[in-house]
Amino acid sequence: IDEFDKLSAKAQKSLNEPMEQLSVSSAKAGLVQTITARTSLLAAANPKYSRFTDDRCIKEQLDIAESTLSRFDLIFVLRDNVSEVKDKALAETFLTKAKSSEEMETLSDECFKKYITYMKANCFPVLTEEVIELLSQFYVDVRQQASASHDGKPITARDLKSLERLTIARAKCEGRTLTKRSDAEHAIRIYNESLESLGLDLTTARS
Repeated sequence: IDEFDKLSAKAQKSLNEPMEQLSVSSAKAGLVQTITARTSLLAAANPKYSRFTDDRCIKEQLDIAESTLSRFDLIFVLRDNVSEVKDKALAETFLTKAKSSEEMETLSDECFKKYITYMKANCFPVLTEEVIELLSQFYVDVRQQASASHDGKPITARDLKSLERLTIARAKCEGRTLTKRSDAEHAIRIYNESLESLGLDLTTARS
């Protein structure tokens, strides 16, 4: 969903159920029907003030309700920082994109679609005892650290489920039926990077 922040408050709120429960409820003529909605949501939004600033909390700069924002597994902030070196590299990358694309070996769209379809239909990784122990200990440790801080906001079970999904997705990419410790470590690293982009750390993660 592009321009997610331009959706009405009602439209944003309507996505809370499918994002968390993987279902959509519809009430008509006194009948309530629940429809399965197993899908992933990738959204992009613009900051209220055209660009993110350091003098305001990131969440205050997004026109998205906290109840909806907290349902995303990962949130990344893209900052438009001015840097002569990075700007030059970016410009050269854009201008030579066609040339570099021809030199790179990539999967065809058809092959990639078959790969995704096959993995979704046939690969269902499960958490091993080692991975369960690692994620559980991470969850406990972070909550303990947060409780010891006056400004701390302990991560919740919702964040733990996000880490579980990320760990399973990492194993699914390689077509494995069992997760490994490295899958969980990758999930934790990505989760940390997401918080850092918001100007947060583990002990001030979203509640």
